[in-house]
Amino acid sequence: MADKKIKKALIREDLLTITGDYRKAVILNQFIYWSERVADADKFIEKENEIARNNGENERELFFGWIYKTADELSEEVMLGLSASQIRRYINDLVSMGFIDKRTNPKYKWDRTMQYRVNLVNIAKALKIDVNCVNVKATTEEGLGFTGTGEGISSQ
Repeated sequence: MADKKIKKALIREDLLTITGDYRKAVILNQFIYWSERVADADKFIEKENEIARNNGENERELFFGWIYKTADELSEEVMLGLSASQIRRYINDLVSMGFIDKRTNPKYKWDRTMQYRVNLVNIAKALKIDVNCVNVKATTEEGLGFTGTGEGISSQ
């Protein structure tokens, strides 16, 4: 057990409220988690803030914050017991709701790999909050105290 990291899936009440389904809320939260970890995360946040300042009305090119996740990978990460096709259906629902953007690889037109990007502006509008409040940076307690050693859990 010491060699294997314990996986966690969260149901955020705010995301549950706007998606209306705990599975969509967990999947959306997982996309938010990964959007904070892409190489261009700072540029992604900066661009979302710029879009928010313009009230999200103008057309925009979305260059930063794109994530590649297969439905199989996402299914394993969220631990909901959903098949890849069910995950794809929930992702498409989140795209229809405007919380996730979806595209194929723009550099290689032959590549049919789907890429995803969290739309923080639309999430913030749905929650009626500032866009900076949506994107919460994750931290770890790894190695610190009883929670960091896996002997207990904490909540905030």
